[in-house]
Amino acid sequence: SFGEEIRKSMLFGFKNLYHKGLASTVIRDIMFGACYSSSRHWDCFGFIDHTRTDYKTQFVWNGICALVATTISSPFNYIRNVQFAT
Repeated sequence: SFGEEIRKSMLFGFKNLYHKGLASTVIRDIMFGACYSSSRHWDCFGFIDHTRTDYKTQFVWNGICALVATTISSPFNYIRNVQFAT
């Protein structure tokens, strides 16, 4: 069962496994959040007005912002995966 697997994991170093990649995970998430938020709110600079655009334009704009944020934060995701693998 799920509970047994968690109990076994805690006996064999469950805490160390998730503590090892914690710093890179936090940095990755901060980078993604900062990039997505800042690019998503460019309407304050007059690039796009989210209150006057249709949902299709907003969907495309959100996709572009997510693509940029994912691209910028992907090196930190690689570092995180390497830390988990070693």
